[in-house]
Amino acid sequence: MKKNDLKNGCVVELRNGKKCIKIDNTLLIVYENGKNDFGWLKLGDYNNDLTFASNNSDEYDIVKVDNNVTFDYFNIGYCARAIMKQFSSVSAKTDKWSWEREENETN
Repeated sequence: MKKNDLKNGCVVELRNGKKCIKIDNTLLIVYENGKNDFGWLKLGDYNNDLTFASNNSDEYDIVKVDNNVTFDYFNIGYCARAIMKQFSSVSAKTDKWSWEREENETN
């Protein structure tokens, strides 16, 4: 899978286990600790093969993608509750990923 294959609203899992939802050119980190905390990563900081290019660590590499979503919104400033609702409704809480990185995958 390539970076331009990621659909708006898709859920990705990072190598460090965190899950994110793609909104435009941002990966919104959704914390599952009961808090309404958010973090983000810039999709521009990723190589085309979904590896993180901005540091020497691979903890932010995208290793799983759930691209089977439909997500309608107005802009990235859209209500956080709607984003959380989308995140909880997709198959990210199951093992039904559209794509998973094979550890021997290269560029």
